[in-house]
Amino acid sequence: MVVVAQRRDSTLFCASLADYSLPAPDSNPDSGETCLHRALTAFAVLASSDLFGFTTTYVIPTSFTAFAAAVPRAPLARRFPDYTGGPNPIRAAWYVVRRFSSRRDPLVPSL
Repeated sequence: MVVVAQRRDSTLFCASLADYSLPAPDSNPDSGETCLHRALTAFAVLASSDLFGFTTTYVIPTSFTAFAAAVPRAPLARRFPDYTGGPNPIRAAWYVVRRFSSRRDPLVPSL
């Protein structure tokens, strides 16, 4: 759900880190698209819209505990081939935050 007010000083965008390995609903199973990929795309659309062009954006990654438990079992590199940080959940989380930040400036990562 997106709630838009007339006056915006900042934007909060929450994304579940644990969704990195969850296939996106209605996606082609062979595509490898996950819910986190969709969140990145949604964020890029939101961040580039005229409604949010001049606001500070805070990305709030959620579900870190589940993410930290899953990364050693299901490596992030399977879904994000350019990730090279191995099974370290902190490195993996910062990689995801950087993926969000590459889609919008200014961004304040809240990890």
